[in-house]
Formats: sequence, structure tokens, C-alpha cells
Amino acid sequence: MDTKLLGEVAQIYMGLTFRRYIDESAPNVKVIIYSSLKAHKGILNLQEEALSRNFDEKYLAEKGDILMKTIAPNDAVCVTVEEGSVVGDKIAIIRLREDIDPMFLTYILNSPYVKKQLHRLNDGRLRNVSLNDIKRLKIKIPDKHEQLKYVGILQTIDEKIKISEEILKASKDLRDGLINNLLEVE
Repeated sequence: MDTKLLGEVAQIYMGLTFRRYIDESAPNVKVIIYSSLKAHKGILNLQEEALSRNFDEKYLAEKGDILMKTIAPNDAVCVTVEEGSVVGDKIAIIRLREDIDPMFLTYILNSPYVKKQLHRLNDGRLRNVSLNDIKRLKIKIPDKHEQLKYVGILQTIDEKIKISEEILKASKDLRDGLINNLLEVE
């Protein structure tokens, strides 16, 4: 298993400060904003903005990109279906140069191991992390077969967590409904 710096295996840059490109006469495009990223849930609630297309194409999400918040919590999300959306500021775009499974790396970036490294790298401040901090993250990279095995196991666990959360919410709704029915009866 190799240990490498993230900056050695990926091209990493900050998302676009898209507010500079707002042009009411331009067509609306989907923008991935900071609050859209949720670890283990994906990219939620894309924002629509009228933007001129005078910016570099590198700011458009590509399938397999990993997007990571640069403000705590530093959630990381793998782009799966949001190709072509503009990646906004306060988000690091991580584009792999080596044959590493992006879902595997996303799980690693959301791990307590990486959160501790970020905490140490930026002198205990958890507010903002710099691109330099992200590039200096040490990651252990097993061979591709092992990566895919871990991803399969972790995705199964995530699915069980999601189902458990849905059951918990349904149970709370049922409880609240029963209490409301009890109080409404006179």
C-alpha cells in the first residue's frame, strides 16, 4: 500500500467565484455551491444562475471529480451526474491524475483520519483549509482491486444507514401523529 500526498496524485484547484460572471442576459446554468455538498449524501439543491461563459472550462464539474468544502465541515463528494455544472467558490476541485477510484478517495477524504490531518495542517483552526493543506494530505492507496472492495463494503453500509434513518424518521412521524390524534380527541 502506497502512501502519497494528495497533490501528487491529483490536480487541485479552487472553484469559480461565480458571482463575478453574473450576467442577466446570459442563460441560466447550474451551480454547485458550498451548501450543496453533504458527505455520504452527495450534491443536493443545485443553484441556478445567469452566468456569462467567459470563464475557464476547468470550473465545470466532470464525472469522477471530487469536490471538497474548504470551510468546515470539510465534506467531500464525488461527482456522478452533475457533469457540466459550475463548481462555485469555497469548494476545492480534485481531479485525479492516477488510477485511483474516485469513490474510494471520497470515503478517505471524509474519514476521521483526514479530518485530524486537516486539523494539524492548519494549526488547529477548523474554519478554512487552504488548497495547500489539501495538497499536503497523506493518503494510503491500496491497489485498485482493494479500493473497489472497500467501496463496495462502504456503499452497503451507507445504504443500511440511509434505510435506518428513513425508518427512524417514519417512526418519529408515527409517534407525533399518534400524540396529535390523542390531543385532538375531546
